[in-house]
Amino acid sequence: VCGYVRTVEPPHTHSYGDWQKDGTNHWHECVCGEKADSATHSYDNDADTTCNDCDYVRTVITSIAVFN
Repeated sequence: VCGYVRTVEPPHTHSYGDWQKDGTNHWHECVCGEKADSATHSYDNDADTTCNDCDYVRTVITSIAVFN
């Protein structure tokens, strides 16, 4: 009646790529910027340098006991 035409955008389907990571966390990020699966890095023990999920490599400082 008034000539208005309603445009409806199709729903967005997220497309997540490889792990993104920083020094504390890892996540998957969609091309639209939304993040999913965010979690802290996980290691087998305090000496392990590689995250079990995203392969982030951290620096581990070990102390050496010196006995005289």
